Amino acid sequence: PYEERLARYRSIIRESFARKKSVIVIAPTRAEADDVFTKLSRGVEDHSFLLASAMTPKQQREQWEHAMTHDDPTLVVGTTVALSVWRHDIAHYIVEHESSTYYKSSERPFIDARRVITSLARHAGVDVIFGDTYARIETLAKTFAHEYEEVLKPQMHQQTNAAVSLVDMREVPHAQGESPVLSPQATDAIRRSIEGGERSFIYATRKGHTPLTLCRDCGTVLTC
Repeated sequence: PYEERLARYRSIIRESFARKKSVIVIAPTRAEADDVFTKLSRGVEDHSFLLASAMTPKQQREQWEHAMTHDDPTLVVGTTVALSVWRHDIAHYIVEHESSTYYKSSERPFIDARRVITSLARHAGVDVIFGDTYARIETLAKTFAHEYEEVLKPQMHQQTNAAVSLVDMREVPHAQGESPVLSPQATDAIRRSIEGGERSFIYATRKGHTPLTLCRDCGTVLTC
């Protein structure tokens, strides 16, 4: 969860500062960078700098110079432009919301900033931390293959207090010649969510790769 990640980031930053090391935190968008900066810079405002591509060139240059020339350990938070801060005392790159599509450019040469960060870190001998509510499949695969170590155990499901009901469709009354797709309970829940201005998510499975649903009795194609 987001707040738990931020708490862990703050701990990493404190540990790094104690070792006279700096930390660079990268977020995919300016809005996320602003929020992360606000929450991580508390108590270390004099050693924290925000650097984002949405700033004017003058603001970017001023923040970049401050971050580069600051004598003490530094926290730099920003979008990928913050990678231009190349200090000799960097201990960690933290990639927040690592599954965001904004890390990959939509135009040629289609650079993936996450790969750039990994390459920079490998070159400098610096640790990289990928953080997200749900990590990418690539990240999980490397974790399970022991290429990555867990800072916090990856979360595989959303914590929720929602009630879960299982309806046996074999017990749902069938009208003659009809096979209901949804149970009365599901239909009623969807109707109530629509009337209440809420959203519903219907997840359905099917066998094989056919896009058709056929009646087992008569072979009629279910079109709606």
